[in-house]
Amino acid sequence: METGELLAKGVKALDRAMGTGLGGLAGAVLTDPKFPDPVVPPDLHLVKPATVDANGDVQCLYCGRAVKWEAAQLVGSAGFECGTCQHAFNHAEATPLDTRIGPRKWPWIVIGVLAVGGGIGAWQYLAARARAELAKEFPVAASDADQDVIDRNVDRWTDGMDKLAVAVDNPPPLRSLKLGAACDVSIDGAMELRSDKHSPDEIKREIKNLVKSAERGRFKHELSLIGTVRAIQAPVLATTLHEESKAKLHKDNPEEPVFDAGVVAGTAYVFDPDGTLRCAGAFEATSSEKVEYTRSVYGWESDEEKRRFNDSDRWSADLSLDSDLEKQMAKAIAASLKKVD
Repeated sequence: METGELLAKGVKALDRAMGTGLGGLAGAVLTDPKFPDPVVPPDLHLVKPATVDANGDVQCLYCGRAVKWEAAQLVGSAGFECGTCQHAFNHAEATPLDTRIGPRKWPWIVIGVLAVGGGIGAWQYLAARARAELAKEFPVAASDADQDVIDRNVDRWTDGMDKLAVAVDNPPPLRSLKLGAACDVSIDGAMELRSDKHSPDEIKREIKNLVKSAERGRFKHELSLIGTVRAIQAPVLATTLHEESKAKLHKDNPEEPVFDAGVVAGTAYVFDPDGTLRCAGAFEATSSEKVEYTRSVYGWESDEEKRRFNDSDRWSADLSLDSDLEKQMAKAIAASLKKVD
C-alpha cells in the first residue's frame, strides 16, 4: 500500500473515532490528493518510437548503422544513436540519476519540529508538576551547605554496601580483636544497627533508605533533614546484646515511682560505610536510680485513687524508664569503644 493511501485510511479512521473533522485537517497537510503528480511532456505526441528489427537492432540516426537496442543511446525524442556517433558528436543528454516523484516533504519537517517542541514542553510541564508534588510531600529542602555534605558522602555508602552488610551481620568476636586506645571516631548521629537482629537484606534496605532520602534533598520535617545529614557523614554503630531486661514499674506506687532497674549488656562495633572495622568494645548499662516523668493532673476522690497511677501516668512512666535506659546504654557504649589495631 502506498504511503498516501495509508495516510488517507488513517485520517478517515481518526475522523470516525473522534466524530470531528480534525483528522481531515491533518490529512490535508500531510497528504497530497494529486500524488503522484502526472508528468506529461508537451511534445509527447511528436515522439516516434524507434523500430526494432527482428534481430533486436535499431538504426543510428547519424550513420545509419544497425546497433543493438540495449547498446544504443536515446537522443531526445528523435531516436537512437550508436556509441561511435555519441563520442564523435557528443549528442548524449544528461539523464538525472533519480527520476522518482515523491510527496511534499515540508509538512513532515513542520510536524517533526512541532512534535519535538511539544515533547519538550510536555516534559517540562510534567517535571514541574513532579517537583510541586515532591515539595508538597517533603516541604523541607536541604540548604546548599547540607547538600554539599550529602554530595561529598553519599557515594561511599553505595560503593561499600555489600561489604558493610556482611560485616555488620557477622562481626568478629571481641576476643579475636586487638584493641588499643580510646576510639577516635565520633558516633554522633551514626546509623544504629543490630547485628543480632538485622539480616544483610535489612541492613541494605536501611542503607538504601538513607541514600534515597539524602539524594532526594527534601524532607518531611527539620529533624529528618538533621538526622540524614548527620548520618550520611557518620559511621555505622552495630550492637549485639547478650543481656536485655527493661525497667519494670511496680503496679502499686506512691507519688514517687518505684521500679526495678533495667539492664543491658553486649558488644558494640563501629564500621566505616565501606565495611572497615574501626572500633569495638564490651558494655553494660543499668537504669538511673531516679527517673522523672510527667504526671497527669486530675482531681482525686479518695486517697486510694491518689496512690494509684491512672493509665496515662503509667504510660508516661514506662516511656520515661525506657528512654532513660537507652541514654545509659549510649553512654556505656561510647565509654567502652576502643580502636582496633
